[in-house]
Amino acid sequence: MKQLEETADKLGAGNLPLEEMVLLYERGQKLAKYCTELLNAFDARLDAVDAATGEVKAAT
Repeated sequence: MKQLEETADKLGAGNLPLEEMVLLYERGQKLAKYCTELLNAFDARLDAVDAATGEVKAAT
């Protein structure tokens, strides 16, 4: 997540050559996808624990 934030900050500064901005954007997309996959996996694990204990997960 920290790498994603750093990438977004660099892109937000807007003082980079276009080629470098494109590379940073692509890296940001990959990092965002990775973070989303980790969060989804964690959520699935929590659902499995809730199912095993019979407890209901609190709504967010």
